[in-house]
Amino acid sequence: MLTEAQGKEVARVVLVTTVVGSYPQPDWLVDREMLGSRLPPRVRAREIWRVPGEWLAQAQEDATVVAIRDMERAGIDILTDGEIRRESYSNRFATALPDKDVILGVVDLNDPSVEPPEIIAARIRAALEYHPAERLQIAPDCGMKYLPREVAFAKLQAMTEAAATVRAELSR
Repeated sequence: MLTEAQGKEVARVVLVTTVVGSYPQPDWLVDREMLGSRLPPRVRAREIWRVPGEWLAQAQEDATVVAIRDMERAGIDILTDGEIRRESYSNRFATALPDKDVILGVVDLNDPSVEPPEIIAARIRAALEYHPAERLQIAPDCGMKYLPREVAFAKLQAMTEAAATVRAELSR
């Protein structure tokens, strides 16, 4: 049994949440129909951007702030840039972790419905049978770029609620 102080420390450092991969770019920034009609680009795809080239960098910066604010509002622990500036996914964040850390994808991005936090918490608990909590980071399953922004945000909120629930269980 942990003391209250120990429980708070466990809750602070385990099962942190993050976003690996892309967060939906605003519709004013990208042509979502064009983006969804092709395979993820492996080269520059300037045609997907709705903003003229001379304003693109500034617009991407503004959209990155929007993505970060959404992650903050959703309760994400480790904020990312949401890959707003990229046309395709990158494993930059995933490969930056030490060897034995695992980023656990707990949100189904192929399903447009928002999973209840209880289902996501069950996925986290299942992973804890195989990997210690202090070496897990909780994330969606890859990028969210193809989801509507309101769905992506709701999925992040459900994910952070699930992580908080499991953290509380671990701190008891």
